Amino acid sequence: MKHVKDPGPNGGRVLTEVEPHMEFLVTKDRKVQIIPLTEDLKPGKLTGQTASIMAGDRTSPTKMSFTADGDKLVSDIAFPEGDDFPLVLQHRSSADSKPTTIKFTMNFTDCPTCDYLEYACICDHEH
Repeated sequence: MKHVKDPGPNGGRVLTEVEPHMEFLVTKDRKVQIIPLTEDLKPGKLTGQTASIMAGDRTSPTKMSFTADGDKLVSDIAFPEGDDFPLVLQHRSSADSKPTTIKFTMNFTDCPTCDYLEYACICDHEH
């Protein structure tokens, strides 16, 4: 199987849409951690990044805000029940920077061909 993406150091999704790249990781309690990465995809240092998320049903979305905890951003709440729903992440590199919007499907099922959950899958099968 050809790898088309690199895994995050903690098994999360690498957000290549932002610089520095960030790892998007959902913890066992379904909270989100966003971790800055170095060029060699190792955990880096926060430098003023901020984030927010809207996820789930459009009529009643889950809205998450983040606070810094050491060198990672941590969501204020956990994802609700469910294994497959749309997600919109707004990321800012600094307080005065223009936000970057990243959209993907938050899929918590196991990938059939790699060792990651579907939201962080690194192989080239059809999702």
